[in-house]
Amino acid sequence: MAAASGSLLHGAAEALGASEAALRLILSILSGYPLALFQRYFLFKKQPSHIHLFNTVTGLCIAYFNFGSQLYHSLLCIVLHFLILRLMGRTVTAVLTSFCFQMGYLLSGYYYTSTDNYDIKWTMPHCVLALKLIGLAFDYYDGGKAKTSLSADQQRCAVTGVPTLLEVCGFSYYYGGFLVGPQFSMCSYQKLVTGELTDVEGQRPNSVQPAMKRLCLGLFFLATYMVFGPHLPDSYFLTDEYANQPFWYRCVYMTIWGKITLYKYVTCWLVTEGVCILSGLGYNGKDETGQPLWDACANMKVWLFETTPLFTGTIASFNINTNDWVARYIFKRLRFLGNKAVSQGATLFFLAVWHGLHSGYLVCFSLEFLIVIVEKQAMDLVRDSPVLHHLCSVPLLRPPLYLVQQFFHWLFMGYPLVPFCLFTWDKWLKAHDQYSLVLKAHDQYSLVLEVHDQYSLVLEAHDQYFLVLEAHDQYSLVLEAHDQYSLVLEAHDQYSLVLEAHDQYSLVLEAHDQYSLVLEAHDQYSLVLEAHDQYSLVLKAHDQYFLVLKAYDHNFLILKALDQSEEPSATDPSFIL
Repeated sequence: MAAASGSLLHGAAEALGASEAALRLILSILSGYPLALFQRYFLFKKQPSHIHLFNTVTGLCIAYFNFGSQLYHSLLCIVLHFLILRLMGRTVTAVLTSFCFQMGYLLSGYYYTSTDNYDIKWTMPHCVLALKLIGLAFDYYDGGKAKTSLSADQQRCAVTGVPTLLEVCGFSYYYGGFLVGPQFSMCSYQKLVTGELTDVEGQRPNSVQPAMKRLCLGLFFLATYMVFGPHLPDSYFLTDEYANQPFWYRCVYMTIWGKITLYKYVTCWLVTEGVCILSGLGYNGKDETGQPLWDACANMKVWLFETTPLFTGTIASFNINTNDWVARYIFKRLRFLGNKAVSQGATLFFLAVWHGLHSGYLVCFSLEFLIVIVEKQAMDLVRDSPVLHHLCSVPLLRPPLYLVQQFFHWLFMGYPLVPFCLFTWDKWLKAHDQYSLVLKAHDQYSLVLEVHDQYSLVLEAHDQYFLVLEAHDQYSLVLEAHDQYSLVLEAHDQYSLVLEAHDQYSLVLEAHDQYSLVLEAHDQYSLVLEAHDQYSLVLKAHDQYFLVLKAYDHNFLILKALDQSEEPSATDPSFIL
């Protein structure tokens, strides 16, 4: 039965002009859609252990369908990784051990299985698995640290609980990301299992339509690659016919070939993204208007990929999840080096080695690093040049300039892709015609740099002239300010005279106030004198009153003495009188 199935697939692959391994890969990726539908309608909000078991079994079946008994490589690494985390705990030792073991196992697989051609074998999904397990080790370690010491990304991905072996297996073998990605964290997987990744709480996610859109888009790129890919084989770079073609023809061929070659990766990522969206793993919250976002597992920004005229724009739109993973777990964690360039170099070296041991990978990422630098310098040159900046801002010139920029963009995108696809140094050296393209581009770039240096000198002289003019203007302003200052001094002197007159007037007012006080005191003194006179009269009247009293007392005493000496009788006539 297996032999019959194999011969059937082999015949179908030949009819489609593809290898049997490639056909198995496409069928395995497409099988994620019925599996996601089954999980939506039969396992949503069910026991987490049932979902883990479902993901583990389906992932193992996919692995066996593609690689046969070699699935033991992934199973072995998953079990050993689980033991490392449980036995070593949330320690730096566990992270380093996990990193060294997973990368060592992957590189050993590359060493023993690699050929001079691109083969679909167990190392292809294993490189995805290695990143997933290394990321789990970092997240498990972050889960034991204080939240205040973690960045926003680390807090979002930190694993605070202790995952079980079945949970790690389900996370690793999830059918939507086992073969070609995308990368996602254990926390996202746990939310998927518990039914939290939905736009309507408690209900299945409304993700069928966005999932079908990504599937259709992926199938469109697949059809494009199948139509044009056979006419643009990698092997053509190694033929004498290509070597004898004129320089412009080789540039055009490399440009178109690079664009079409990337479509096979775009196809796989878009189709798997649709699987993740359909199952709910692609849910990424809601935007400002309340519309659900389904780009949590997006590995491609298709519109940016197709329209950007910049090399950095293509990098930002291609293999997004892997780039984010490398930025989060490699680049940002090398911050202790204190040198951004060293961290970038180490990150690109990790990416090159992670892809494989062939020299073509190292050359590809080295050229990518150099092209990014050159592009930045070219953009600085245009920005600093008034003439170039003006030309680029003319509306009529924008369309042709955009087409020219797109051509050079994809030419320099295809150039490092040649060693990436040809692997060994003898092949990619021959394809590059022993660096003829690089040398010509280097010579032209040297001329551009020379012109740029001369133009920089002109700009510098121009800037100095403007500095002189500016200094002259500032000197004129100084003279004007000096004149104004003289006027201010004159006004200050006049103001001083006014202040002096004001002070004298204040003295006059003060003397007047003192005079008024004197007059007031004089008036009060007059009142005092008048009161004194009245008081004297009162005293005089008082003395006269005392004299009257004294006379009265004297008469009274006389009368009393008379009464005592002779008491009158009732018949005395004088008494009657």
